[in-house]
Parts: sequence; C-alpha cells; structure tokens
Amino acid sequence: MSWKLLYSRYKEISFYSNEVAIKISYANKAHLLAQHYGDHVLEGSALVLLSRGYQLAGNNINALLALDKAQVKHEIVGFREGVADCLFRKAGVYQKINGFAKSEETYLVAIDELLELDSLRCAAAICNLGELYREWGKPNKALSKLQKADSLFTQLNNISSTAYTKGNIGLVYIDLNKPDSAKVNLHKAIAILEPTGDNYAVSAYLEGLARLVIADGDLEKAEQLAQRSLRLANEYGLKEQIRDASLCLSSIYSSTQNYKEAYHHHNNYVIYRDSLVNEDTIREIANLRTKYEVAQKQKEVDDLQNKKSKHQLLLVALLIILVLLGIHIFLLYKNRKQRNRDKLLLEEQRNALLKSNDTKNKFFSILSHDLRSPIATFNSYAELLNYYINTNEIEQLPKLVQELERSSSSVMHLLDNLLQWGMVQMQNIKIERQQIKVIQVFKEELHHLNSIALAKDIQIQFNIATDIELFVDKAYFAMTLRNLISNAIKFTPKGGFVCVSTYRENNSVIIKVADSGVGLDEDAFKLRLKSGEILSTYGTNNEKGLGLGMQLVCSFINSHNGSIDVESKLGKGATFILHLPMV
Repeated sequence: MSWKLLYSRYKEISFYSNEVAIKISYANKAHLLAQHYGDHVLEGSALVLLSRGYQLAGNNINALLALDKAQVKHEIVGFREGVADCLFRKAGVYQKINGFAKSEETYLVAIDELLELDSLRCAAAICNLGELYREWGKPNKALSKLQKADSLFTQLNNISSTAYTKGNIGLVYIDLNKPDSAKVNLHKAIAILEPTGDNYAVSAYLEGLARLVIADGDLEKAEQLAQRSLRLANEYGLKEQIRDASLCLSSIYSSTQNYKEAYHHHNNYVIYRDSLVNEDTIREIANLRTKYEVAQKQKEVDDLQNKKSKHQLLLVALLIILVLLGIHIFLLYKNRKQRNRDKLLLEEQRNALLKSNDTKNKFFSILSHDLRSPIATFNSYAELLNYYINTNEIEQLPKLVQELERSSSSVMHLLDNLLQWGMVQMQNIKIERQQIKVIQVFKEELHHLNSIALAKDIQIQFNIATDIELFVDKAYFAMTLRNLISNAIKFTPKGGFVCVSTYRENNSVIIKVADSGVGLDEDAFKLRLKSGEILSTYGTNNEKGLGLGMQLVCSFINSHNGSIDVESKLGKGATFILHLPMV
C-alpha cells in the first residue's frame, strides 16, 4: 500500500468518527505520515483536521496552534487557498472564545485572500463576520456585512446559505427595532430551511418571530410560533432555544393570565438559564485560560523569534567575517605568488645578464687573444713577403704563399665558428630544414679541409652511400661535419688518417667520424658533453682551439632531436658518432 493511500485512510477515519479521541488520533497519524515524506500540502491538510478534533474536545489553544502550523506549511509551498482556509478557521476559533477583536482582524485578512481565490468561502467569511458583529453588539456593522454576504450567495445561487444570511439579517433588524424588515427576512429563512430539517436555525428564527408577534399583540399566533420553536428545541436538545422559547411562552401566558403555564415555562427557563450560565461560566473560565495560554505561547513564539533574529544576525556577521578573512587570505596568497613570480623573473633576468656578461667576456677574450695571434702571423708573413721580394728570393715565395693559404683557411674556420657560436648564444639562429644528400655536403666541406689535411700528410677517407638523405638545416649540418673532421685532423699526428662513414639504422642515419689520433679520456669527455662545458685544447701541431666547435656540434644535435656519442682510448684515436632522425 502506498503511503498516500494510507494517509487518505487515516484522514477518512478521523473525518467520519464521532469519537473525539479517535478523530484526534488519526488526524495526528496522517500529519506525522505526511511530515515523514515531506509533503507540506498534505501535512497542512492533516493539521487542519487535527484542529477540528481539538475544537470538539474544547481545547481551543491546541486548535489554534495546529492551524498556525498548517498555515506555515501552506505558506512554504505558496498554497494560497490553504493559507486562506487556515485564516478563516482561526477567526472562527477566536470568535468562540469571545476574542472578538482578534477574530475580526483575522476574518478581514481571510476575506482579502478569498476575494481572488474562492467566492463561496469569501461570502461565508463575510457572513460569519456579520454574525460576529451581531454577537459583539454592533448591529449596524453586522447588517452591512450580512447584506453583502446575502448578495454574494444570491449571485452564486446558493439557496441554503442565502437562507441563513436572511435569518441572521432578521435577527439584526429585531435589535435595530425594525420589525417589518425582521419579519420578512425571518419568514423567508424559515420557508427555505424548514424543509431541509435545519432545526437549530429554524427554532431560533421561530422564537424571533414570536417576539415580534407579541409586540403586535397577536398572542395566539405568538404562542403557536413559540410552541413550535420549543418543540424543535426539545426534540433536538437545543438548550439555548429551549431557554429562549420558554421565556417567550412564560411572557405570553402571563399576559393571558394563565399563571400555571406561565410558572411552568418560567421555571423551565430558569433551569436552562442557570444550566447555560454554569456552562457559560465554565466556558468563560476555559476561554480565559485559553487566552492566557495563547498569550503565553505567543510570548514563547516572540522570544524564539527574537533569539532566531539574534542568531541570524550573528550568523550573518560571522559569514561576513569569514568572507573578509577569505578575501584577505586570497589577497595574501595572490601577493605572495606574485612576489615569487617576480623573484623568479628577477632570477631569470639575473642569470641571463650573467650569461650575457660571460658571453661578452669570452667574446672579447677571443677577439683580444686568439684572433689576434693569427692576424699577427699574417703581419709577419707580409713582412717576410716584402723581404723576399726586395732580396729577390723568388724561390721562397711558393712555400710562403702555401703557408698564407693554410693560415687564412684556419682563420676563416675560426671566424665561421665564432659567428655561429655568437648566434647560438644570442638564440638568434633560425633553423631552415631541407632535404639534403649527405655525400654532397661532405664533398663541399672536403674541398675546404683538404689543404689542412695535406699540410699534416693526413688522408681523409669516406664511405658514404649516395642515396642517404637528411631533413636538416644544410648550413648548420655542414658546419657540424666540418668541425668534427677539423677536430679529427687537429688531434691526428702526421701520416695518420680520418675516416667518415654513414649508414641507416631503423629511422635514423648514423654518421661516424673516426681518426687515428691521440684519443681522449672517454668518460671525462662524455661528462663534459653532458654538462655543455667543452674546454679548448691544443692539437698535435700545437693548433689552437677554442672549444667552440664541439659546442656548436652539440647545439646542432639538440636543435635536430639527435644524439652524440664518443668511443675512444688514449693513444688509439677517437670516433664521434651522430644519431640523426631521417625526418
């Protein structure tokens, strides 16, 4: 069974039960079930039913509290019809405990809500407000509201409600001393309600008519009306109507000098009056207690509301403090992060300046020392050339020219390396790849290196397939090949050899430059290769080197995603091995 079906059964049992305890118990079960499943509309409906049970039990304070809770539930979900219904019912409870001012205030709010929502309920609220004014002793206000309700019920074609309104208007006219208007409205009300069996209203209206007829002097007719009123009241146990009808009959019989009946009915009147007075006294005490308890509950609600307001203010203040603290922490974090970034940037700039300064110092060292020496040699060769010409030693000139050619080639090689190194240091070198044949670049460089090799009687051998190609920067690759071969010549004694070979391996091209030179400490050189610190050394004929060549080779390897390795033993030559991707 679904919970909503169970809820409906609880409500049905509560609604139709004649026992107040059962009515309250099952209304409460329905309320708790709806509360468990979080359905505010059904929870509010069950609370309204619970308030009805409390009213029947005479516990008006719990009835009001239940209606207050129901109103809150309906307000949460925006159920305006439910809110208006709760206001309407609360006004009725206040009216029962003679809280006329509070009842009036609540009826007026309910009427404002019901104007847009439910015309029939709105008319009923206006009618009840009119009856409130009549009980309160304000007949003019009562008449105004009852006439408005009568008009609305007539428009809605609600005959029974129209009859009640007309009957109440008749009673108000009695209070206003307008007997003709009172008779018309009371007769209309009795004519409509008598066939429906509404004995409470009919008995009250018959007694009102009897009083009007007494004033006209028609005591016989008045007796008939009062007897009908008393008969209905006795039949259905309507104490107030028995009291009023008995008083009316006592007055009639006293006027006709039928003192026996007059005494009997007056005695009956006193009995029911005292009974009702006792009940009224008890009810008044209960009402006073209810008012006191309502006031106490209201004070508790106000105290809770004040505490809630204070807690909310504290919570808001705490949230504001937390937000401000969060913003402050964020700004501190952001500021610290910015300082770290600035620190790193300054460190980078400092390192760059140091590197730039080292490069500048090295550059000027090369210019002032290493480049000055070969240029000075040219000056010596020029003086010697002038001397041979002046002394007519022409046979010495070919050898001198050969030396000049070798020295100029060495200087050109030095300048090329210096220019390339400077561009690498400034990170200005631009890689422009193209498809090249390795054999073609090797032969171009061999043309420039032959004179240096011949001067040391060194043979340059090669084993390069004509179809091996690379996708590289041609000038950069040529410089790399030239430096490797030049270094091999530099560290190879006279009569030795240098061998250049290439082959494919998977997707790479392997280039080996081997020599029969003095060799090197393989492990130490690999460490220097890894760190990028390659020192200059002298060749076998005291050729001066700057260490720039190998730095440029390493730079080329890095820029082309390759690798370099070396195999060597001291005194047994060295082999430099390049691994370059084919594409």
